[in-house]
Amino acid sequence: MQQAKEYTDNHYHQPSDEYHADSDFTGRCGNGPLRFRLGWEAASASKLVGWQKGDEFEAARLKSGTN
Repeated sequence: MQQAKEYTDNHYHQPSDEYHADSDFTGRCGNGPLRFRLGWEAASASKLVGWQKGDEFEAARLKSGTN
């Protein structure tokens, strides 16, 4: 828990957010099948997943010109 908090507080989505050989990812292994299924469902959908107006990424998306 301490390692996860330190990473999230100080490195997540920062320039220092990179792989380290001493990182312990065993707790995340259980999420693999779920993440695969979500990706498969999104890729197989007949309609593309769209952005939701007012989401937390809207300002950055509009600034980038990506719809």
